[in-house]
Amino acid sequence: MTDKKGGGYSTTERNVPSVRPIPNNRLNLPSLDKECPMTLEAMKEIEKHLVGQGLLDESLAEFLIKTTARLLAADPNVVAVSNSSVVIVGDLHGQFYDLINIMRNVCSSWHPSKCTYVFLGDYVDRGSFSTELVLYVCCLKLLYPRNVVLLRGNHESEKLNKNFNFPHEFASKYSDKLYSLTHQMFNRMPIAAIVTTASRRYFCAHGGISRKAKDIADLNDINRFTDVVQNGVMTDLLWSDPTTTYETSKNTTSYEPNKARGCAHRYSHAAVKKFLKRNNLTCVIRGHEVMDAGYRLYKQPGESFPTLITVFSAPNYVDSYGNKGAVLVIEEDEINVQTFREVPHPYLLPDQLNAFTWSMPYVAKSVHDMLMMVLNVCTSEEMSEEDSKTMTPERRAIVKGKIKAVARMGNYYNILQRESDAIMKLKVLSPTGKLSAGLLSEGQEGLMAALARNDHLPFDDVKKLDAENEKLPRAATIDDMTDDYNEEDDPEDCTAPSNDDVTML
Repeated sequence: MTDKKGGGYSTTERNVPSVRPIPNNRLNLPSLDKECPMTLEAMKEIEKHLVGQGLLDESLAEFLIKTTARLLAADPNVVAVSNSSVVIVGDLHGQFYDLINIMRNVCSSWHPSKCTYVFLGDYVDRGSFSTELVLYVCCLKLLYPRNVVLLRGNHESEKLNKNFNFPHEFASKYSDKLYSLTHQMFNRMPIAAIVTTASRRYFCAHGGISRKAKDIADLNDINRFTDVVQNGVMTDLLWSDPTTTYETSKNTTSYEPNKARGCAHRYSHAAVKKFLKRNNLTCVIRGHEVMDAGYRLYKQPGESFPTLITVFSAPNYVDSYGNKGAVLVIEEDEINVQTFREVPHPYLLPDQLNAFTWSMPYVAKSVHDMLMMVLNVCTSEEMSEEDSKTMTPERRAIVKGKIKAVARMGNYYNILQRESDAIMKLKVLSPTGKLSAGLLSEGQEGLMAALARNDHLPFDDVKKLDAENEKLPRAATIDDMTDDYNEEDDPEDCTAPSNDDVTML
């Protein structure tokens, strides 16, 4: 075989040396045990293997998840963090290679051996490498148990995951048993943290605050060792958002229904101010919402310091938004924002589609081309001469009809190839990973027009297209919620279980 320049291809060496082969062995490290669950050398070896798209041995992955779950179960609902340097990492959504970039480059000056990392949750779904990301943060927690805080996000929920790509991705790499253990680990994650510096206290939770938990003590009383339900304090902490008029409204109404999410609520500036004052806090830090700049500081006129900060650490979210990623670095009483762009990651076909299935339209086109070459061995004049000697007019008409049918088939395969390519590109560009309803019925012209429209859409347009994926999937609507948003409601009875009630892995 020759390349485009006329040179030969090697049959014994990789023709693109910069693209390393995927490891064909599953990594196992039997030296890790309960007495020594992680070492720096093991961490580096696992990281290298995962970055190269390698898989871990089932026994090693199970050990990492089980051991991490035990550590998480020992944490209180609200983790106390006190360190001179703290890094806050927002939503990651399966963007494993962007997390590696954060640890190696963006935050290289703040090593987890000396600095505390608080992850705000949403490790899985939407991105293509959720499994690797989960295993990696498990390694971080095991190596630096006191300096790594893994909070829970709304996507650390088995019920919610069923509507996204994490189960399918996980099943293509590991067993159902390991998937079940992963969700048991999610159910043990703490739900909030308080970061204390010399003169400030920051409340960290994935979504924000709950109207039914006025005091921090209320949060420590709830039972977090379960899947996320449709209503309740934990659901509020993981699903709520600030009001759209947070920075401008002087309205004293504290909460309103969250129609964008279909659950929880939106909290106002007045609600956050009341919560901060009651608990001697300075600011609420949360994730949960993609931001074009990677972060947002919420301040009303006259305020010298934001009462609310949103941080989102998945740049170019779902390979469509074009947003920056960000992390917050708190040093003493200073907050610095580190922003960054996405890094390249291995290309995967949508829905873990294999190359053979994807290539079928192209294979069919090639088979057709070969068939046409066979039929074109003789010229049309030669065929006519031969036909006049050996074929009746009826037989000649049949043969010509078949040749025309093969030609039509070729045209069909050409269209199929182009449409298949367009559909694949549209699925990659779409935040939902699906085509718009009725698009296929518009034919090739509709597909090509949609491809032109969806390529490089502005941030706000992509966010509108993706709005349905940001909502809690359920049959009921926001109108079915019976809460009347009375601020005097008593906190619900969600007593935390005793240690004996928590089934350990």
